[in-house]
Amino acid sequence: MNDKPEPDRPQPVRCASGYTYAQRPVGFTYAGQEYQVRQVIAEWRQPSEKKFIVLTESSVQFELSYEIETHLWRIRLQTGETPAKQGE
Repeated sequence: MNDKPEPDRPQPVRCASGYTYAQRPVGFTYAGQEYQVRQVIAEWRQPSEKKFIVLTESSVQFELSYEIETHLWRIRLQTGETPAKQGE
């Protein structure tokens, strides 16, 4: 199994949804590791996608992008961040 992060490959993201889908991400899997969102730092919408900058419970920042037409998520680790391996 390849656990290397692939930011351009669709990724699973769990989110809270109310009257629309993808109102607030609450967790996701990146490089085979589960992350819980502690805080949404920023969010904005572009014509074809919603974007979020999130801080995880392990204090790592990610950019999450939801493509509205395809219903796919993209996850990018923010520059300079290093996620800890499980068990550290």
